[in-house]
Amino acid sequence: MMYSNLGETELAAQNTRRAYGLRHRVSDRERFWIEFLFDRQVTGNLKRAQETLDALVASTPHAQWRQIAVLDAAGDAAAYSGTRTKAEMSAVPAQDVCALGNILANVRVPPAMVRAFQADPVAPLAERLLQALEEGLAAGGEHAPVRSAHLLVVERESFPLIDLRVDWHDTPVAELRSLWLRYAPQSNDYLLRAVDPDNPAIL
Repeated sequence: MMYSNLGETELAAQNTRRAYGLRHRVSDRERFWIEFLFDRQVTGNLKRAQETLDALVASTPHAQWRQIAVLDAAGDAAAYSGTRTKAEMSAVPAQDVCALGNILANVRVPPAMVRAFQADPVAPLAERLLQALEEGLAAGGEHAPVRSAHLLVVERESFPLIDLRVDWHDTPVAELRSLWLRYAPQSNDYLLRAVDPDNPAIL
């Protein structure tokens, strides 16, 4: 990823080819990432969501206990809920988004999250995700009180642009909103410090 981030596309492709040849020596998660990079940087033949989901389910230990969602480059979504997933469970794959969960208060939670995410397509991705969390909580949340919330956005770089988390809090989604409102005006400055630390625009 580093060569790709620096615009060295040929070096990135060479490294990816080498990694692809060694992919069977690593974990399933690392292998899927290597295969994704190979398809994106070398062949241009990206897998579709359902194809990737089927491969993940087949290779995931204890898949019957898991929920897995995949969103592909075309924005198509696919979701899987294992037979041992705890009720209430629900999954709503849609264009450019997928919401799923278990031990929910009711099955209306994921649809509410999807509707909130789709409500303002031009809003920043982090804002749309946070609105989805807020609407999911308003629709009932989980059986027990929600104690943690996480907002993670990866954009062009190999590291997250936004990674905010609240744990063991009485109102974690509201606290996450407060964190985001404080961090949002600074997020691009932090990105610039990481990718171009000598830039004179950095305060």
